[in-house]
Amino acid sequence: MLGGTAGVKTSGAGYITPKKNYGQNFLKRVPRKFFKVLDDLHANTPAGQGSDYLLVFEVGPGTGMITSRLLQRLEQLLDAGKIRGFSVVLIELDKDLVALLQDKFAGYIQAGQVQIVNADAARFDYAQAVQDLTSQLSKVRGVTILTMGALPYNVSKRIIAKILTDAAGVLQLWQNKAGDISWHSTFITQHEVAKAYAAEKGEFLGLFLRLYAQKVRILQVLKPDWFWPKPKVHSAIFAFEHRNFADLDADVLNTLGKCIKYLFAHPRKTLRQTIKLQQKAFKDCVTKLTSMLGIKAGQTAAQNTLQQNQLELTNRLRDICQNFDTQEVLSKRAQDLSLEQAVCLCVSQA
Repeated sequence: MLGGTAGVKTSGAGYITPKKNYGQNFLKRVPRKFFKVLDDLHANTPAGQGSDYLLVFEVGPGTGMITSRLLQRLEQLLDAGKIRGFSVVLIELDKDLVALLQDKFAGYIQAGQVQIVNADAARFDYAQAVQDLTSQLSKVRGVTILTMGALPYNVSKRIIAKILTDAAGVLQLWQNKAGDISWHSTFITQHEVAKAYAAEKGEFLGLFLRLYAQKVRILQVLKPDWFWPKPKVHSAIFAFEHRNFADLDADVLNTLGKCIKYLFAHPRKTLRQTIKLQQKAFKDCVTKLTSMLGIKAGQTAAQNTLQQNQLELTNRLRDICQNFDTQEVLSKRAQDLSLEQAVCLCVSQA
């Protein structure tokens, strides 16, 4: 979905209307909780003492309704001295909307505060963009990155997966630099999808997200009449904070995510049956994973020593995996899996 108003007139291309092939449903107004993460981040920052630089990626800005409100908030933070500066990158696939945005935010573009990129958000290189935009920063003690947007239903999972993996790499590499960094995301997507991401067990999307993120929460449910044209389902705003791993190889995280995905390939079957049906592919995945972690093949999870570079939750997993009952979990279905169980199961199958 794209933030914007219906039937917006452009400078020379008539009226912008939603395009089905882009999955566009324009927001009629900005939900009050959409900027909760941004507001909370600086609620306790004393005026004049802000040291962070804000870098915001808005996915699918559409006609710029969310963008306008965002820029107002960022200017207020800057004027109050709660931040040292900001850059906003608008990632829009629709060329007609790109032209509209260029006209609408010409002043911000000229000032170097807004960039508009005509690109597919599911293929965009967020890591490279962060590197380019922060390479010349000085006199800031930290960088706060925000990714946000009202996402098209048909590609929302691909976009979120790309942002998660890119962010993991950025946060890992940043550990070698001076200054702090944090990365937060707020998205509007289909309510059922948001609930799956927010689930703590039994949903691949929920387990996958928790590999990369924490503090996952649904902020507000939106009825269809928030959009034009009205979708057939409810939407929801959900938010999370990306995990900041000091010693994690992002490739380990990505491989672990792929291994866990295999466990959800046949949700109506037991995990033992699921693994058997795709034995070679799953075996190859866990072998690669355990090799990365320095775990010897053929050992039980209780015998394995999980290395420091695995995950932020490694210390807990040591205790959990020592008492992990592989046979009991194999008799269950994926809908019963927690993240810890999924990780221990993958490790135990090496």
